[in-house]
Amino acid sequence: MARVYRNRRMLTPESKPAYCLDYEDLDGRRHRERTTAATREEALGLLRARLSEIARAKTLGLSSVAALTPTTFRAFSKEFLDHCKATNTATTLKKYTGCVARLLPFFGDMALAAITPGDVEKYIVRRRSVIKHRPTCKLRRCACPLLAPATINRERAVLHKALNMALRRGLVERNPVMAVRPLKENNARERYLEADEERRLLDAAVDWVRPLIVLGLQTGMRLGELLAIQRADVDKARRMLRVPKTKNGKIRHVPLNAVALATLEAVPAYVGERGASPLYFVNATKKGKGKPFHKSSAAHAFRRAVLGAGLDVDGPDKVTFHTLRHTVISRLVAAGVPDRKIMKLVGQSTSAMVSRYAHLSPDGLRDVADVLAKPVIPSGNGTRVAQNEVAKGAAM
Repeated sequence: MARVYRNRRMLTPESKPAYCLDYEDLDGRRHRERTTAATREEALGLLRARLSEIARAKTLGLSSVAALTPTTFRAFSKEFLDHCKATNTATTLKKYTGCVARLLPFFGDMALAAITPGDVEKYIVRRRSVIKHRPTCKLRRCACPLLAPATINRERAVLHKALNMALRRGLVERNPVMAVRPLKENNARERYLEADEERRLLDAAVDWVRPLIVLGLQTGMRLGELLAIQRADVDKARRMLRVPKTKNGKIRHVPLNAVALATLEAVPAYVGERGASPLYFVNATKKGKGKPFHKSSAAHAFRRAVLGAGLDVDGPDKVTFHTLRHTVISRLVAAGVPDRKIMKLVGQSTSAMVSRYAHLSPDGLRDVADVLAKPVIPSGNGTRVAQNEVAKGAAM
């Protein structure tokens, strides 16, 4: 039963007990709400309005009264990004923010409940026709490629995540993105460094980048993980490195071989006005003042080393810092190391990347193919016997 009552513990600015509403919400739970009503009649009017909204929501089959008020994607995106900021890393938040910025021109003024699978398909078609111009492109009619399917799929995934959040909060009744399949991707790159390419790359790298390259080739760690290494994270006795900041937010431990450990020991400690830096890789120049190297600075320096080594920086065979990670996996696969151990060493949650280099395994799929050459054991089945005879005849 719905009612209006005065709570003497809650006082209004006039030092009078506040009028409160007590009613059953849409989900069947008791809901108590404090009002700013000055009289009982005003509070009763608010109660009738609440009950009217609940009755209307029940008639429309909605799961929340909030769904009665249309919320645009633009307004909800701010709440979505605030939630992402509290639950994700800074890198992930930056990616989500960029995707939302590209979604807003199309979905910004649409009500969340009005977005349909057709709208999502129209957005994908529109983005699929966008040309990704290179920084050096100056021609009106250029040969720059279209946006990659992976880029559009990331935007679709962020829209799916945002509407899932709206679904949990009762603002929409369904997620229209679920009815639209992502584009087919073909991002599998098998580029890895040969021994001669590795030597040339190290020769062309500047002094502060060379240890990063060596550690990347000896541990398979990502560039961001290497730049964040602190001296307290290295256990020289156990030859173990603690990685507190990983891509998935989990702590992992990386074993250090003799080359990796010697490389870290050779990096001089930086001591500035505020004392010794806890990091291994800091900008020791006067301009840098002992600040950590930014990821983009390291990537640019690595690119210059790639150019100096005569390797590709564009196209399907381009070499990036992530190529070092591919190189580690390819060498471990070629050495016959089990996939599970490789995944644990490099911090890979799925076997997708490892499977790209299965052909480098010493045995590869030869043992599987050899099974087909073995004669079938007769089982009394005429078809099986006939197959054996054919196989014997083909072998003669």
